[in-house]
Amino acid sequence: MQEGFRYHMRERSPYVLPMAILTISLILAYIVYPPQNGNTWLETGYPTKKTEGWRIRVCKIHQEIFIRDPYLPPKPLHAILNIDATKEPFKSFEHSSHAGQRNHKAVRQIIAEALHQQLLLISRRRNLEQKDGAGQEMGENYEDWVSLMERVAAVLLDDDPRNNYQRHFVPALTGGVWDFMSSEASLLETKLEQLKKLCA
Repeated sequence: MQEGFRYHMRERSPYVLPMAILTISLILAYIVYPPQNGNTWLETGYPTKKTEGWRIRVCKIHQEIFIRDPYLPPKPLHAILNIDATKEPFKSFEHSSHAGQRNHKAVRQIIAEALHQQLLLISRRRNLEQKDGAGQEMGENYEDWVSLMERVAAVLLDDDPRNNYQRHFVPALTGGVWDFMSSEASLLETKLEQLKKLCA
């Protein structure tokens, strides 16, 4: 039986192998060069229109966060580091946009310390899970999360992106007067629509 199977495959190999190669090539071509028509920010992670570099960076991060948890209403990137973007010294961003301004040093220090604290928490969790014999998959997930937090911190430590983000994105993702009365589903829909407009 096994010998017959091998013979059958040898007989068909002149046709099977080229078809397999063609199929794999088409799949790879689709992944590397996806169809351009109708692609949205939510699908690609990138704005569909020509825009500033800082906006491309933050939109890509927001898309990755949404993919991780599509049922969580979008929040400012600060939330990844457990920072409230609506409170001082972040609220008065005009006083922390550039070196020499009164809140500039404080803002950068808060971001750096917040990243450090989050990385410490992750390190402790990983150590505990390793002791408990947790699988490799969770460790890889942590690596992705660490990378995401570091990219968020890099954006927020960069003065111009932070200033622009605070001006354009933070109000749209936090400014709902009736947010506290909205359901989770309603809030998700509202904030996601705001994000789609900002990353269009």
